[in-house]
Amino acid sequence: MNRGNVYHQYPYWWYWFCAKILGIRRCNLVRVPIYMQFKLVIRSTFSDYPLEESAYPVVENESSVTTSVKNEEANGHCINLVLEDTYTIEEKQIPDSKQGLRTVKISRGTGDTGRHFSQKFIEAVINAVRDFDQDTVVNIFATTNPMNTKHIASRAFALADRGNVKNLYVFQQNNSDGRKFETKTHKIF
Repeated sequence: MNRGNVYHQYPYWWYWFCAKILGIRRCNLVRVPIYMQFKLVIRSTFSDYPLEESAYPVVENESSVTTSVKNEEANGHCINLVLEDTYTIEEKQIPDSKQGLRTVKISRGTGDTGRHFSQKFIEAVINAVRDFDQDTVVNIFATTNPMNTKHIASRAFALADRGNVKNLYVFQQNNSDGRKFETKTHKIF
């Protein structure tokens, strides 16, 4: 599923129909909105999400993955998780209504906007999520590539109700207007 050089912005019900009714087993995540990548992987809609590993060279000896926290004193069980992978994310790109929340930012921080597989980046996300309180609501703002998204979704969030995240929302970035994230949320679970 999802062949060709087009942006595959289909509703979830269409992916579900293709997988469960038409019997399509494999789905390419390239050129699929990040929120839909999370939803497809976490819900195991398809049995396989093939990605060409050579398109995402492994980062060897990566030392520049950083984690920072903003608004650490903010109360509540709602946290922004900002994942800087292929592009940087500025505070002004986050919707105003979410800027006062506790924000955990994980950055590959190399200045290299190439699409690389980074085990260290993925592990930093997993560790940050594991440190959240029980029943946390997480808002994700991400510029991750499909390979890293696939691993983050399956290893940090697809835990069959055994994790500490109560609800997961992913915000989609606009391709114009300063690449701000939309105010509309996409609930994953």
